[in-house]
Amino acid sequence: IQNNTNKLDKLDVNSYDIFEAKNYLERALEQKPNSEVANFEYAKFLERIGNETLAEKYYLNSLIINANSTNGLKAYANFLMQRDVG
Repeated sequence: IQNNTNKLDKLDVNSYDIFEAKNYLERALEQKPNSEVANFEYAKFLERIGNETLAEKYYLNSLIINANSTNGLKAYANFLMQRDVG
């Protein structure tokens, strides 16, 4: 999953790649539902496509798994700040 993070950042939400990314991340979560990385990357994906409700759920899941994740805490804080501004 970590190797595909850059691909997720460059994902065009209007392309067919979105379905491929969604399927990939959902399979990762099915195989390892307690994976901090899988939950975190799925949250980022959901935020990118505009599904804020589910994005928050998966950000929180990743932080429940690892509450000391610097990347997770920063990403969730940014997510919350954008929601307040947006």
